[in-house]
Amino acid sequence: MADLFGVDLSHHNAISNYATFRNAIDFVYIKVTESTYQVDPAWRTHHDGTAGKLRAPYHFMGQRGNFPAQVAAFLAACRQAPWEWGPVLDVEFNASVQSGSPVSADIRSWVAEWRKQSGQQLIYVYVGRKDLLGGCKLSDWMDANTRLIAARYYTNNRIQAWANLGFDNAQLDITQYWNQ
Repeated sequence: MADLFGVDLSHHNAISNYATFRNAIDFVYIKVTESTYQVDPAWRTHHDGTAGKLRAPYHFMGQRGNFPAQVAAFLAACRQAPWEWGPVLDVEFNASVQSGSPVSADIRSWVAEWRKQSGQQLIYVYVGRKDLLGGCKLSDWMDANTRLIAARYYTNNRIQAWANLGFDNAQLDITQYWNQ
């Protein structure tokens, strides 16, 4: 999917014209749940508005622990609509995001719980570029059934985003691009 253009959507993103938006993207991953307590209020609107594109649901691991409840909430919401690919686990290591930010062992635990509850082996993990170049050791959590999305990569040249990422891995399928 390296040549394709996609974005993530959540309630933070307001789309005024889905037809125009669909014409500008190849795929989208949509925030469905966060932690154990939040279902994203815009997920269904974004899902329906991007029909005809590759869509994946994502869960934002905003807190450490209680992974059985996080996975159960994510599964319950995901089963309400069809998805063309995914699922995606979004992990932010920045402690300023929320107290108790996840660590590599948390990814391993969450993914194990996902596989137990869903019966699915394949999962995408969406991790920030700085984390991938820093403290997020892939060897601590990645296996053959894990695919990777390098997130939060900023550039003014989408064509060069992949080449200028500064990170490579055989399981890296997608780099997120934002033109700020």
